[in-house]
Amino acid sequence: MTKACWILSLFVSALLGGLRADDQLADVRKALADGLPDVALYRLGASSVAAPSPEALLLRARALNALGRYDEAVQTLQGEQNLTDEATLVLARAQGKTGRLDEALALYQKLSADPQFATEANLSQAAILEKLNQPAKAAQLLDNLAKNGPLAPELALKLAEIRLGDGNPQAAADLLNSSTGLAGDQLAAQQYLLAKVNLAQGKTAEAEKLLSAIKSPSSQIAADVVTLRADALVRQKDLSEAERVLEDFIEKSPNSAVLDGPFLLLDRVYASQGAASGAELKRWAADTTAPLRAQLALFFLAKSEARNSKIQRSRELFSQFLQSAPPGSQLANEASIALAQSYQAEGLYPQAMAALQGTPETGRTGFMRGVILAADGDYRNAAICFQQASGDPSLKQSALINACISATLAGIPRSENKAWQELASLPDAQAILRGVELNEGLLLAAQKRPEAGPLLERLAVGDSSEAQRARLALAEWQYAQLNVKQARETLKPLLVSNSPEREQSEYLAIFLEDTGDASSEQESLRLAEAFLKAYPSSQYEPDVRMKIGELYFRRGDYLGAIAQFDTVAEEFPASPLADKAVFLEAQAMARSMDPRLMEEAIDTYEKVASGSGALALRARLAQAVLYDALQRPKEALGILDKILASKPSADLRSRVLVEKGDIQFAQGATAPDQYKQAIATWDQVAADPSAPRQWSNQALAKMGAAYEKLGDNQAALNCYYRVFSQDQKGEPEYFWYYKAGFDAGRLLESQKLWKEAIAVYEKIAALEGPRAEEARNRVNKLRLENFLWEN
Repeated sequence: MTKACWILSLFVSALLGGLRADDQLADVRKALADGLPDVALYRLGASSVAAPSPEALLLRARALNALGRYDEAVQTLQGEQNLTDEATLVLARAQGKTGRLDEALALYQKLSADPQFATEANLSQAAILEKLNQPAKAAQLLDNLAKNGPLAPELALKLAEIRLGDGNPQAAADLLNSSTGLAGDQLAAQQYLLAKVNLAQGKTAEAEKLLSAIKSPSSQIAADVVTLRADALVRQKDLSEAERVLEDFIEKSPNSAVLDGPFLLLDRVYASQGAASGAELKRWAADTTAPLRAQLALFFLAKSEARNSKIQRSRELFSQFLQSAPPGSQLANEASIALAQSYQAEGLYPQAMAALQGTPETGRTGFMRGVILAADGDYRNAAICFQQASGDPSLKQSALINACISATLAGIPRSENKAWQELASLPDAQAILRGVELNEGLLLAAQKRPEAGPLLERLAVGDSSEAQRARLALAEWQYAQLNVKQARETLKPLLVSNSPEREQSEYLAIFLEDTGDASSEQESLRLAEAFLKAYPSSQYEPDVRMKIGELYFRRGDYLGAIAQFDTVAEEFPASPLADKAVFLEAQAMARSMDPRLMEEAIDTYEKVASGSGALALRARLAQAVLYDALQRPKEALGILDKILASKPSADLRSRVLVEKGDIQFAQGATAPDQYKQAIATWDQVAADPSAPRQWSNQALAKMGAAYEKLGDNQAALNCYYRVFSQDQKGEPEYFWYYKAGFDAGRLLESQKLWKEAIAVYEKIAALEGPRAEEARNRVNKLRLENFLWEN
């Protein structure tokens, strides 16, 4: 072959290769145009070109965006030189989707000068500024564009949406009504936003009319329309119809990609109706033919179960959801945060922190870590987490306030408190910092830290709302410090003013008035009754009624106490005081000594005992005591044995064993073997090193009494001796110590063992307590009567 032919051959070959590459890219573009990004990506991967061209990179990024693989799209175009405007637009979209909002914003600002992409670029800038919590800047951007001529329909609709969000529905309406000639999705969006305007203006009927007129909207607008219709129904208090509308849409759109809005509002509707059954959520969650709907249903079912206090089931469902949800997705993050909140609420801090492992480091997850650490008392690290979370514009102020307070609780001085310094630079810093100090004072007071007093005293000066809150908190702190007189003086100005804290101040005054004597009890009762009349819907009503019940109980007016406790239990079943109210109601019935009420008390105690609350076992014990008082020892002993089988705490176990021994001892008068049974029962307490001293001493003293009944005075004396021969380390126990000593002395005196009796009395007189002087007098009396004098 001649040289010329060879060169020509190479040229033709290169030309054909170039044509083949162009053909391949044409096929890729066609696949993208046909909505088949998977095929486009496959064809790009099958290309034999070693170094892909800028056009091939652009098409690859477009395909990746269409598949939701935004990180890969960013990696494809990031760092490439001389990107075309179209490639820049594709990169900006991917950056926006992956949360790189500042980078995306910069690219959109660059593209806004290109007439071909200006509308989308400006629209996206406005959307990003909204996400960055800067709606005013977004509105300013669109307003500036409007000065240069009529806005493109998309931009006018966006500006109207911003105006609505700013609480200016009339400005939104003006923009929407000025947009004419719209069709298709733009017309549907205009009608949708006009409906929102009408709702904001309280024109529900007009909104409903507009919504019903929207024809053949896109799936996104369809979801928005249904959500807005349901929201209008919620505002009209027609929750059942709102529920029907939302459930019907979700049922008929199982594979829609925009079900999150309807699900979110449906969850609100369920929450408003109390304990919803969740039947639809359970059915949708189990429907594998609609995986997206099933996943959303599973998430909101977990939320519903948590709201209905089915905590363990809720955790299981959230964990199940996280196994199938895309890692890092918004709902996966929400589920992780919900799990963490669930554990944190129960004080399970390691589990709460573990629930957040693997979640992206967002402001919300950082904030949640701060909440967990602060609840666990690790204020220093909590401050760090809150400080980091303040980088999220939507959380900035709240996170900085929490960081500042956590730093203070950690003992970090103001000069080193970064959050304090940042807050000081914000607009309205003085009011913000005063609020921070008030919250610091409240938390320090709750922890009973001495620095709370001076801080609250400083903040309580003046008549501002913060000063009045500080004054109230100071009075509460002084009351907690048992400085009742000072607390009354601090509270007094709030009781004679029209303070926003008046209700809470009058509530506190009820408790401050009660000092334990009869006259103060009467005044406290008067204040409590006056409070209920003045504030018939007060959140403090359960507490006030409990106080009235306590005052009646202390005065021996058990019927009055029963009425108050019953009201709390019946009218406030969700109150943390409900169980206690039922327990005290039963206690008042038992104290009445009316056999009919005592029988009823057993059934009332059962309401508490059958639950899993902190008072359940105490209610069981109270039932046993009542059965014993009603001369039904067999039933009493059966209950006590059930309590012991439940492995109660050392204190409750000792209490139950002592009570069981008492019942057995009482039967000893007719069945002497029961004295031995009582001794064996009490000995379980006496031999238990973990038993609290008051119970072990009581058990030994009662064992001594039982041995006396059996005629075994030596064993009785040994039991008494075991009580008063012990060192009284720590907080002394006086009652059974002295009782055992005097019983031992009496026993020795009955045997005319005067010196031994004197030795016992002298030993117990050596412990300065309520009966020491009585023991010394007994020593002197025995010496005088029996002529026993020390040499």
